[in-house]
Amino acid sequence: MDFYFQGFHFKQDQLVLFKHGEVVGLRLNEAKLLALLISDPEKVFSKQEILDSVWAGKAVAEQSIFQNISHLRSIFGGDAIRTHPKKGYQWTIQLEEAPLLKAPVVLAPSSHVGLRAVFVGILLTFVVCLFYLYQPSSFSSQQTRAATVAVISENDDVIEHFSASTPSTNIRFIPESNVKIDAYEVEHDSIKPLLTKRNADVLMLVETQQHDDHIGLSFSLRRENNRWQGYLSGASVEHVLARLTEHVESVVKSNVLEVSENSLNLLNARLRVLYSQNPDDAIVLFQLINNLKEIGEYEEALVHLHKLQQLMKIHPFLEYHSKSLVLIQQINALLYDGELVLTKWNDNQIALAEQIAITHLDQISLRQLSLLQGKRALAEKNFPLLESEMKLAIQRENNAGNFTSALDLTITLASYANKLNEIEARNDYLSQAKRTIDAHGLDKTWLAQVYFQQGLFAEKAGDDDRAMGHYRDVLSVYLPNQDSWSKERAQFHLARILNGKERFADAIALFENEKILSAKERLTMASIYFDWGNIALAKQHADSAYQMAVQNGELATSLYAALLRVEVSADSAEDIDGQRYAHYIRKHAFASWLKQVRKRLDKLRIFNRDYQHFNDL
Repeated sequence: MDFYFQGFHFKQDQLVLFKHGEVVGLRLNEAKLLALLISDPEKVFSKQEILDSVWAGKAVAEQSIFQNISHLRSIFGGDAIRTHPKKGYQWTIQLEEAPLLKAPVVLAPSSHVGLRAVFVGILLTFVVCLFYLYQPSSFSSQQTRAATVAVISENDDVIEHFSASTPSTNIRFIPESNVKIDAYEVEHDSIKPLLTKRNADVLMLVETQQHDDHIGLSFSLRRENNRWQGYLSGASVEHVLARLTEHVESVVKSNVLEVSENSLNLLNARLRVLYSQNPDDAIVLFQLINNLKEIGEYEEALVHLHKLQQLMKIHPFLEYHSKSLVLIQQINALLYDGELVLTKWNDNQIALAEQIAITHLDQISLRQLSLLQGKRALAEKNFPLLESEMKLAIQRENNAGNFTSALDLTITLASYANKLNEIEARNDYLSQAKRTIDAHGLDKTWLAQVYFQQGLFAEKAGDDDRAMGHYRDVLSVYLPNQDSWSKERAQFHLARILNGKERFADAIALFENEKILSAKERLTMASIYFDWGNIALAKQHADSAYQMAVQNGELATSLYAALLRVEVSADSAEDIDGQRYAHYIRKHAFASWLKQVRKRLDKLRIFNRDYQHFNDL
């Protein structure tokens, strides 16, 4: 059911709130509370009724109700929800009918002044409509144009289909044949050179597989800061490609690819809108579920997973059977303090997921299943089982020619072995990783990942000198100004060790050859200056890191920078910016990030009593 009031539109069945057509961000429990209150404005709902409806079966404090009520009031106004002492809460804003188009007003010919006013009003309305209709997105320059999608596939049918496709107003396909690009490398390296070379806005990789009774298709859409993956199947390649074309057009038109994958909350809002427009599209729903998992909305993710499984009973989305079963296990693990709770492990679901994945040659789901089995063995401290599951996954990837995926799993296995103090096995798997890199001529940046793991192992063992040597090995792989996760993490860990030895100048020297600093590098420098006692430079670099991270959509980095600025403000009586940054943290923090910085937050009392709100996530 839909509710309308004061420019707001609340879709109760989807728990999505709009204001003047734009999505308003609500957490799941806030949306459920709004749905309850608005369902009967005449009723005063008791606290127990609210707890039973919103947090059904969960033991939570009444403080959770207060915090959710408070946030709803911040959106709709303090008088939107009335408190009845010792009774409960009641919705007060009058609900409206669904908006209808009004009939035109006919004016008398003699009403010259009124006529001129109406004419001016119509003209202004027309201009505003034109502005919004032709407002260019980042896909376009000054003039509206169709987005260009470069299509790469080894299948001739795919190339022929997109060569014959008629360009629409939203999208134009440019197929490329006889080109092979490593999909794994595309997922991990900069996409910009590939797009620039093809003068394209989006890169699409398409792979097909012939099964006994159907065609399977996997695809990946890539922009510089975002990716979109999906899987389709059907009786014929023509049918599958027609569905792919329709799906890609809806995704590109939605502009969801323009949002950085690090801007989790904005991405979540765009995905909700896209899902509301395509409720029967399993790919869109699966993307939404994954995003909900990333922002810590685990309960809502499980609700949508149930919708996905119901959808699969109606439509033949075979590829998502195993994926949904895997995701249920992953989210259940995250829902219980990030640990794989063995009582939540469903052997029947795992066996079914594995059977479906093997039947449909779903390498990604098989790899995820092996990782889940490995994590289970890790939780049980059962190294033989862990090693057996992971080695099976590595063998599968090697047999399929996915050497980079096999290498990634080998490095992960070394990490798990280290956690169980299997030092000899850990070293063997790191050596095996190096041999794989040499044997297949893989990019040297993979060596950086091996060096980084060696540095972590040495650091955790308390051998700072050996750890610093490995971290410097990581840095030696990269050129100045070359961006990489391994490089930035190595800089961070190396700087932390040097800070602990009060070698602050050496820590700062790590960045002296960087002409362009990333947001993470600026944040690391801010931390060094803060430990060094140079508050002015700590503020300068933290402010810069925060601004750059916000602009680039790097949510976690922006939160870390904001947290550091609150810490700097706490040490400086003259700094009054702390509250502004604290407000940013309260507004944008997500559950998994909060767990990592809980001690720092408790010390600063950023949330005070409000922190209880996040304990319920």
